[in-house]
Amino acid sequence: MTRAGFISSPPRHGFSLLEVLVAMAVLAIMMVFMFNLVAQSTVAWESGSRQIDAAQAARIGLDLMARDLQHAVAAEIPVATPAGGTNRNIAPFFFSANPGAIPGEPAANLKAPPNSAQLFAVAPIAPESATNVPFVEVGFFAVHSARTNGFAVLSGNRYYLLWHSPSLATTGEPIAEIFYRQNANSNWVSKKPDSVNEDGNRMALIDNCYQMQILFATNDASGVLKFTPSWTSQQSLPAGALITLRVMDRKTAARIASLRPTGLTAGDVQTNSTTDAGRVLREGTVEVSRFVPFLNSTN
Repeated sequence: MTRAGFISSPPRHGFSLLEVLVAMAVLAIMMVFMFNLVAQSTVAWESGSRQIDAAQAARIGLDLMARDLQHAVAAEIPVATPAGGTNRNIAPFFFSANPGAIPGEPAANLKAPPNSAQLFAVAPIAPESATNVPFVEVGFFAVHSARTNGFAVLSGNRYYLLWHSPSLATTGEPIAEIFYRQNANSNWVSKKPDSVNEDGNRMALIDNCYQMQILFATNDASGVLKFTPSWTSQQSLPAGALITLRVMDRKTAARIASLRPTGLTAGDVQTNSTTDAGRVLREGTVEVSRFVPFLNSTN
């Protein structure tokens, strides 16, 4: 007991103001770190989701391309002369590695992206309503759309992989007009006989696709499969084709549209591009490839 007759309690110690301030500073730093981590995770998840969507669209498009191209033919095939036309007995296979223009299309409407290939072929996939022969033209090519009218399925200042297919109009003889070329040239793609536009036989297969590249496979004398970046023959087919598509996700496509309203340049699409658009492409591009065998090949 104390002199006053009471037992003294141990001294009580609280937090000083400095200790409280230090604890709050540490907590604030931890909260900032956690918020940044959550924000980065959210951005990564959104970017991954957009790229998954782009990759899925590209794979579906490649499946449709494979369905048409694997049955392609390229040879001299005797056929009856189409009504009102000239004798066309060549079913050509037409490839261009970097054409710079769309066959039969003014650049003011649809412009070919830099370093993108085009591929046209003849395949036995005509609709049942085609009474001439079962062979029709098919084609695949990337475009930068500059149209604001006349092509309802495309928006201006956007990229697409187009699928060219026969248009069965109610007048004329469209099937007879588009199969069996003597050779593939700038008139390869025919317009509908009853229209000045081609809405009926050019459809957007893949949105935001700005580049298609192709390597062709051939068997050498020893049976080894080799790849070449070109194919000049119009009357023979390679053993197959390795098709690579480069597709932007939605956000990247919107940014590219603002950065390049007149279209990407050759410098933008280079692998190690240092341009502003090139850097954006690298961050938001999905690359998808598929090998397509040609069943009617002799190589």
